[in-house]
Amino acid sequence: MSVSSCAPLTAADAERSFRHTRDMCDFFSEKTGVPYPWPKYGQVCVSGFMFGGMENTSLTVLTDRTLHDAASEDDVDSVGLVAHELAHQWFGDLVTCRD
Repeated sequence: MSVSSCAPLTAADAERSFRHTRDMCDFFSEKTGVPYPWPKYGQVCVSGFMFGGMENTSLTVLTDRTLHDAASEDDVDSVGLVAHELAHQWFGDLVTCRD
């Protein structure tokens, strides 16, 4: 993952913000009884993205405001947003209203 050179954040900040993604994927797989349904999962942070996040099949686009440095770790985290968008891989992408 690369972080824009104009941002004061680093790859370590991205790793910190998304460190629970694999565990979340395991949790949703276990709770739904359906393994993660796609061959890969990616997360991309975009500067100026007007929403918190938007899931797409196998890729979630997130605001760069979800990246946090070590100094802010005790005050703010990305857990809720990351889990919410990841859950859409099962509910909204795999299972739809049509299903």
